[in-house]
Amino acid sequence: MPPAALPIARETPVRAFEVMQLRLYTSGGQYWVGSRSVSAGEAQVQPALGPLASDGLRLVFARADGATTANPAEVAFIRFTLKGLTDGAIGSTGSRLAVLGDSITGDVELRNAE
Repeated sequence: MPPAALPIARETPVRAFEVMQLRLYTSGGQYWVGSRSVSAGEAQVQPALGPLASDGLRLVFARADGATTANPAEVAFIRFTLKGLTDGAIGSTGSRLAVLGDSITGDVELRNAE
């Protein structure tokens, strides 16, 4: 017999989560960030971001004082760097065609990190 349903007040926050995997992979000679749902049992990685440079995804796990750490219990934030590329060669008046790139770096603070 299933457990009895508990009453839930209106406008009560509900949290749901899904275990996802992200990874850098190659497809068609280009690098991409791909994702797949581990929770749903997806086998294939789907493209999510790209194209990127071969070193286009960098994650640094850090403690609250900014020092890097490999201990998951000490991670307070993750510093990420993305290096994107144009999908093909582009150019402007008077310039030669070339694949251009740009990058962005940012920090993601983890919830409840001390």
